[in-house]
Amino acid sequence: MFKAGEKPGYSFELNARDLANILRNVRQGKQFSDFCIATNHGHEPGEFSREPADYEQSFARKLIDAGADVYINHGPHHVRGIEIYKGRPIFYALGNFLNQDLRSPVGADMFETHGKDPRLHTDAEVSAHEMAIGYPSAEGFLPLRDAEFYESVISVSRFEENQLAEIRLHPIELRRRARFANRGVPRLAPAAQGYAILERVQELSEALGTRVEIDDGIGIIRVRTSSA
Repeated sequence: MFKAGEKPGYSFELNARDLANILRNVRQGKQFSDFCIATNHGHEPGEFSREPADYEQSFARKLIDAGADVYINHGPHHVRGIEIYKGRPIFYALGNFLNQDLRSPVGADMFETHGKDPRLHTDAEVSAHEMAIGYPSAEGFLPLRDAEFYESVISVSRFEENQLAEIRLHPIELRRRARFANRGVPRLAPAAQGYAILERVQELSEALGTRVEIDDGIGIIRVRTSSA
């Protein structure tokens, strides 16, 4: 369905039956556990959009209302902002922990997409070509070689008496310029790069009402605890 708008974009609507089943399962998961993490694999509204899809904030909040202690979206290949809702963290995307530069075996369609012959060329040569021109998607060839695709954070959330007290964000990079044998393996980002990663998370999170402090190369979100 199309409708006129001020700028091009996508709008998404959850299937009501699926949503009801998901909320029921999260509620049951919390009933049988002390801690419940809800995850969603979603690339919307676009593979490299820094903004979450228009449905996602409402969806994440509903999951927390149903009992989830943490919401994590994985799928986007870069970090997005972090929101704190009712004392629970919503991670709209933490980026890649491992990179998919070298996949083996590579599907026959990928050989065809990149003009390679599986009788002559290797999986690594297909991956190298993909790195050079980008990843094929509905949006065209996406530039996987961009540095942002190789930058992420590891989040450590600390809870006290079932209340979120603090989140620490450790910036990492995935050895973008290393050879295939080492590329994609995470390590702590060098100081300047790490600061740039945290500044990006800081800016994106501020738009969601979350303050991220940067202290000695670590991002810190301090949460006011309230009595249960």
